[in-house]
Amino acid sequence: MSIQLPLSGHSFSAENLPADLRDGQTPVEAVLPRAKTLLVPEEEFAAAMTDAYLAAAGMACRPEERSVYTSSYDGIVAVMAVERAVDDVLRSAFGERLRYTTPLLTPCSLKRGVVLQRMETLLFARIYDGGLQFAEVLPVQTEADLRYHLSKLDSIYHIYNMEVRILGRAAGLIDVCKPLFKHLTCE
Repeated sequence: MSIQLPLSGHSFSAENLPADLRDGQTPVEAVLPRAKTLLVPEEEFAAAMTDAYLAAAGMACRPEERSVYTSSYDGIVAVMAVERAVDDVLRSAFGERLRYTTPLLTPCSLKRGVVLQRMETLLFARIYDGGLQFAEVLPVQTEADLRYHLSKLDSIYHIYNMEVRILGRAAGLIDVCKPLFKHLTCE
């Protein structure tokens, strides 16, 4: 089972779930689209250091937040700040079955290219060139913000000549990306 939590709060209530899901053995994956997300190489990761990782990256948890982390995917662990209330509700409903993930860890078969996914006011951007070169959550309120971030990424990684894959709902991404990229696909 997968639960996606919107940025504006949680849209999840354990009482509305069937009893077999609440009390079952099925692993539950919660997708967290959070601005305060960073990736840590698995060999450098220590669960006790999650708060320190976020703080070192300038994303320290506020008092109403706590750090959580994902399982390792392709040698990478994501660390995120999540509201304590959301984490408490999910953990009380699913306990040890709960696993967090982030759009930055969505599987991708690209060897060279750009993967973009927009969720509300966040852009999840990954760049591959023989391996993961860049992964970050970028704030995008408007299409101008989106163009700005893409132009900055192009100035460093020359992404306009790469293939781009847009995941999930396009949310204005196609309109902005179509004139910029020569090879665009949507999944």
